Amino acid sequence: MAILALMPFVLSTLGLLFWKLMSIIKPTRFGHTYKRNSILTAFTVAYLSFPMIINYTFSAFRCKEIDGRNFFIEDFSIECYG
Repeated sequence: MAILALMPFVLSTLGLLFWKLMSIIKPTRFGHTYKRNSILTAFTVAYLSFPMIINYTFSAFRCKEIDGRNFFIEDFSIECYG
């Protein structure tokens, strides 16, 4: 799914917009930390979304046992080994 792959970029952009808005609304409190908070938000979003993306990616390689043999779920003509 393309939506899942784009999720970190979309959430990071929303975080960037949030911190920019906060630096405009309260410049004395957030004006000098805008860049630091934006980078921290982007790394946090990437860190938290990484396991979900990897899990989704590897779920495409699932196998199912049929009559004692394992077959690739996406194409039952391909046998899984290991």
